Amino acid sequence: MTSVHGAIAPFDPDTDKRTEYIKHLQFYFTTNNIRDGPKQKAILLSNCGASTFRILRSIVLPDALMDVTFTTLVNKMKEHWEPKSSVIVQCFQFNSRQRASNETVAEYMAALRKLAEHCNYGHSLNEMLGDRLVCRIANPTIQKRLLAEPDLTLDKAVSMAQAAELADKGAKELQAGDDKSLKDVHKVSSSSQQRGSHSKDTPPRDKSIGNCYRCGGKHSQLTCHFKSETCHFCDKKGHCDILNIM
Repeated sequence: MTSVHGAIAPFDPDTDKRTEYIKHLQFYFTTNNIRDGPKQKAILLSNCGASTFRILRSIVLPDALMDVTFTTLVNKMKEHWEPKSSVIVQCFQFNSRQRASNETVAEYMAALRKLAEHCNYGHSLNEMLGDRLVCRIANPTIQKRLLAEPDLTLDKAVSMAQAAELADKGAKELQAGDDKSLKDVHKVSSSSQQRGSHSKDTPPRDKSIGNCYRCGGKHSQLTCHFKSETCHFCDKKGHCDILNIM
């Protein structure tokens, strides 16, 4: 029994692009060594829902599905779901494609290549892509460097633009780190100043509040509760000052 490699999901025209689906199908045929046209057509027709099958049957009329070849069926699908648009419109969309502020060079080039698919640029595609890239460089310094290159190729333009992109990103990260460090220094300095100001503005402690000469406690002699008591040493009311009897 021959083993089958991979799988093909049912074709859904509402979610699948016909071109991409057929390319996927071709890889499936190659992997499983399926070269027979009628068998390829049968696999395609068996991998679609009832509503899609009815559409396929109608787009080949007046012929029947059994009578058309796989290639004919694929071409009919292309005409139905991907009608060829005007080349002028495609070129206009390509040339008017702006580069978003947060879009990388690689992302922008991928979008341009997608738009150029039906522009019929042929061998001049790389030149057109290079022109679009140079025109949409946001950094005027890098743009001048690219324009000054006498033999600027697409690969060289992309390389220079990406290098500038990485350098700009690195510079911003360093700047962000420096700004954070400065903020931390200012924060520490401000905190120190506040502590110093607080110490400076705090009134000095009352030196009269020390060891009470009456009882030796940490309070003023005026608030000592022994001030009305009779001293057992001198028999006087209130403890006598020990300094006066030495």
